[in-house]
Amino acid sequence: MDALIAGVIGVIAGGGVSFVANYFLNVQRYKQDTKKQNSDHDHNLAKQKTEYDYERQIFLRQKYEDLVFRLIDFSMILRSLDLNVQQQGTRQININEFIEKGGQIEVITVLYFPKLVDECKRFLDVANPLFVSQYNRHHNSTNSNSDNLESLKVKFDERYDELYSEIQKYKSDYT
Repeated sequence: MDALIAGVIGVIAGGGVSFVANYFLNVQRYKQDTKKQNSDHDHNLAKQKTEYDYERQIFLRQKYEDLVFRLIDFSMILRSLDLNVQQQGTRQININEFIEKGGQIEVITVLYFPKLVDECKRFLDVANPLFVSQYNRHHNSTNSNSDNLESLKVKFDERYDELYSEIQKYKSDYT
């Protein structure tokens, strides 16, 4: 009977030791798995951040190119209007196109290029009176205020050059 009790105690002790050993091994594995998951998670976050930064840079480059093209289109409207007036042309002038292009330049600048907002505003503040003056001259067909018109053209060209220089200055930030 003593042998039976000793055998049962041995089995219980062996099972207990096995249970405790397995418990500690499982705890250790759990900690390792948790560390690996955290490491994988951190790695995935870093990878996602890198991908996000890359995609954002591509997006900004596209918006930057869009801004430059719109700026050129906008200035071409004014220059073609000036040519039309000089040649006594009868080409229809689209006020909505001018307003739309100017608004697009302003919106793109405000949303994506905060460093260019002030320079863009100064540019548009000169472009609008020039357009109005040329438009009025086109429809009235008079040469009154030609000195004022020439002054506005000079200011416009200066602001255009300043804005373009400012855009060039931040080229490396956005491309």
